[in-house]
Amino acid sequence: MTAMDVNFVTSSGNINLNKLDDQVNVQEAAMTNVRDTLTEYISRFDFNLSTLDTSTDTKIEALQSLLQSSVKRLDEKTDSNLETLGGSVKGIYSRVDTVTASLKTTNQNLAKATTNIAKTNTDVVSLKKVDSSVVARLDALNKSLIELSTRVEYSNCAQAYTAGQKTTGLVRLKSGMAYCDMETTGGGWTLIASVHEDNVRAKCNSKDVWTNSKGNGKSSRGNSGNVGDGHWQDEKSTFGSAPNACKDDFKNELYGTLKAKNVMLWHVPNGKEAKDWDKTAIWKYHTSNNFLNSYGGLFPKIFQKHKLQSQTKSCRQTGPAVPVKFVKGTEGDLFGNIAPNSQGESTRGFIHFSVVNNERAMNAMCAGIRYNGCNTEHACLGGAGYFPEGNPRQCSDFSGWDWDGYGTLNSWSASKKMTEAAVLIFVK
Repeated sequence: MTAMDVNFVTSSGNINLNKLDDQVNVQEAAMTNVRDTLTEYISRFDFNLSTLDTSTDTKIEALQSLLQSSVKRLDEKTDSNLETLGGSVKGIYSRVDTVTASLKTTNQNLAKATTNIAKTNTDVVSLKKVDSSVVARLDALNKSLIELSTRVEYSNCAQAYTAGQKTTGLVRLKSGMAYCDMETTGGGWTLIASVHEDNVRAKCNSKDVWTNSKGNGKSSRGNSGNVGDGHWQDEKSTFGSAPNACKDDFKNELYGTLKAKNVMLWHVPNGKEAKDWDKTAIWKYHTSNNFLNSYGGLFPKIFQKHKLQSQTKSCRQTGPAVPVKFVKGTEGDLFGNIAPNSQGESTRGFIHFSVVNNERAMNAMCAGIRYNGCNTEHACLGGAGYFPEGNPRQCSDFSGWDWDGYGTLNSWSASKKMTEAAVLIFVK
């Protein structure tokens, strides 16, 4: 029974009781009037009897008997009506008791339902917590699957590209974590090294591994024939890591093993995370004439053929100057950031390898230019282990780029933008 049904029954019961009370009051009022009338008549008859002739006694007695009989029947009928009314009242109260009991049961059921709802809410909260835990575990599993998918045994970025890896960034290869350019000229470019100058003012300190980390001229060979650390021509040495190539010097095993045809250089501001290199690179350019075929496809063979050794060659006895195509930035902008005096001795749009200066010191590479003169130390990078002029002012991975002040772009000094950008070396 619903709450609406209970209200209806209760309301109906109250209406019936009120009507019965009204009927009883009416009956009682009528009986009272009848009694009062009969009493008055009897009083009158009694009074008259005293004055009437005794011959009328019999008639009077008969009349009195008739009146008393009428009163008795009226009383009996009234009692019967009252008994019937009482039965109806008892029936109504019985129904009220039934409804009350039903309401009590309903309230108990509602209390149970409320308890169950509260428990359900608690269960839902628990399920939500479990669901969050499950989602977190699924996310972790998904990440693991993604990581596993990047561990496919590719030897280089070109293989990864052919297999469907089309996004520029970090990719796990057989040799370890590598960085791949998957967009430039068909993708598949593999980062094999970076030259990062952390402090051009510190001359040939422990960080200058692309020149001489032991100090200017420090070598078992002495100054003549000094190769410094020798990493440019060494096929096996490695250091650093691909993800940190803009924070420290880097060279992986693919430097000496990956056969390729062309070279690409990026200039990326120091300290950038790998995910940001592509969009923050200042200049990107690459060779396209397959010149590495002349060196067996291996980058270090350039420096093995055109040896980096101090005091063994004269100015302009250099390695190859290979033309490049710019894919980001312009050759003019790059050219405008090298030392102004070096601009007068250079031609834009090249990568020039194994160059020699006036003092017969050697630089490994001139990025973005061909150096025509003999002051290579102000615009080229890396090199052999000894720079005589101003010892040790020219001995660093970025050589003498700060000769006339750090980042001043004045006379023999390069710009700050050029000086504070790592040079990333890719092959394909």
